[in-house]
Amino acid sequence: MNRQYELDKTLIDAYNYHRSDMYREALECYMAAAELDRENNEIWFEMGSCLYSMGNYAKSLECGLNSLKLESSHKKAWFNCGLALSMMDEDERALSFYSEAIKLDPEYAMAHYARANTYYFSESYAEAIKDYTEAITYLPEFADEREDAYYYRALCYEKIGSFDFARMDYNRVLRRSPNRYDTIRRRALLSFKEKKYQAALKDILRAREIYPASTRLSQIQKKIEVQLERSVSENEAVSFR
Repeated sequence: MNRQYELDKTLIDAYNYHRSDMYREALECYMAAAELDRENNEIWFEMGSCLYSMGNYAKSLECGLNSLKLESSHKKAWFNCGLALSMMDEDERALSFYSEAIKLDPEYAMAHYARANTYYFSESYAEAIKDYTEAITYLPEFADEREDAYYYRALCYEKIGSFDFARMDYNRVLRRSPNRYDTIRRRALLSFKEKKYQAALKDILRAREIYPASTRLSQIQKKIEVQLERSVSENEAVSFR
């Protein structure tokens, strides 16, 4: 059988299995293809993607590095290596790989998003805000990651005390997904922190409609109601003086 024909057929099978989430079958085909052409960087890249989906992050990284040895300008290979490193809790190395992907393509939205997440979880909030902003700029309008970027950017703004910006981002999320529980709850807590008790109570009641059995929400509601009653009493006392 012609070697090129065999390679092409094996890769077609691999891609079809991969698209169908049949990762073990796809991996077997990628491995067979690599035996036929070990200098093909795309085979190593796809094999790494398959291994990542299977949860084998160390092997995924190894394949990604093989791909980069053959083609150092493969931005997706840099990105995928970064993802594998993130899953292995090697955040510093992951950041460097995401950064290389962004150097190759400054508008690489998912690389900005992944790097922002890494910054966020390492508590580098100012850096995370920059990358979430870049991700929002370049992601498609209705991408789920774009909505999540607004949510996590809001959390970052909260962490650095920029409450107005945090609120604006929470509002953006809820305009698209009005019943998104985590955002409703966070906006309630932000309002409570700002002593906007009416707004806080309104959001907590919405959150409780989604999770009526939550004891934690019930406790938060009671705290808000106590503070709201106290603030009303204080205002009444002031008005009689």
